Amino acid sequence: MAINPALIKAAVQVLSSKEGRKGLLISILIPVFLLFFVVCIFAYVLMAPIDFLSSKLGLSGYERTTIENAQDKYRDYIKPENKVIDRGGFYSYPSDGTTGSRGFSATPVPHPVLGISRPHWGQDFNSEWHSNVYSIADGQVYDLGFNDEAGMYVTIYHNVDGRQFFTRYLHLSAIHAIPDSKVKQGDVIASEGGEPKKEEGKPYDYYPGTSTGHHLHFEVREGSSYGGATPVDPKLYIDPIPVEISCTHSDSSGSEPTGSITVKIKGGRERGYDISLDGGSSWTNTQSKTYTFENLGSGTYSVVARDASYIKNISKISHITIDTIPSEPDDEDEKKPDKKGEPKKNESKK
Repeated sequence: MAINPALIKAAVQVLSSKEGRKGLLISILIPVFLLFFVVCIFAYVLMAPIDFLSSKLGLSGYERTTIENAQDKYRDYIKPENKVIDRGGFYSYPSDGTTGSRGFSATPVPHPVLGISRPHWGQDFNSEWHSNVYSIADGQVYDLGFNDEAGMYVTIYHNVDGRQFFTRYLHLSAIHAIPDSKVKQGDVIASEGGEPKKEEGKPYDYYPGTSTGHHLHFEVREGSSYGGATPVDPKLYIDPIPVEISCTHSDSSGSEPTGSITVKIKGGRERGYDISLDGGSSWTNTQSKTYTFENLGSGTYSVVARDASYIKNISKISHITIDTIPSEPDDEDEKKPDKKGEPKKNESKK
């Protein structure tokens, strides 16, 4: 391909003049500078969460390396997917898994690693290794970090409709929450972990804590300040409280249906209830824990109630029978003589 002589002449003229060389240098330096600036911004964005964690928590070099390694490993095997796991409790589940054998116990129980007996303030969850860990409710990250027993952990403060409490998530393989940041119910805040190094060549978590195998340890502590918060059974927050009913009734009297059934409900999430008198074929909704059905005729009613916000939580059926009581004659009827001239008697009186 032949080079255009005009281009060669123009290039020589540019390079031979001082202004031309200056303009050429500027045209080269500006793109280089812009490219360097973009690379710096990109690097800052990638490192900002780690730097922020270090400044907030005063992490040691080992701890910082642990977070970086965990985050790098995390990117390879899982992607955060926010999810609200509703299983009928007041709040959603922190894990895709199921509750494990070690539950809440205020009474000292043997620790499988430390070999001592002490209370177990949380509920363990069995789930897929490195699976997502979710915030059970809206809140704000209160604390996160490491210690020898909990391993990696996250603590979140919640204030939901005036109810203040803290949730703790222990034995994590990676932390995705940022200190002091606000979280929504179902946000992925970490990855499950706690797998100790058992033998060479087998995978393990960098900072498992005192754990015999991977799992999520989940706690709930009630109170407005963490230092004074009281540990409670997490199942009270995330598992359904069974709906139960008790019924009273009054019989019908006279020719018109005047019977009634009063249903008292306890349990559920207290966000409204459905009540049925025919075993669940039709339902009446109420926001109250006590509801009275009136103007009922004689017959047997199959009373059942359920949590309106989680219809799988349903009570046992209670069978209530309403009878009809004959009405008594009034005083004027008693005074009227019968055909034989005798005063009419009230047959119901003895």
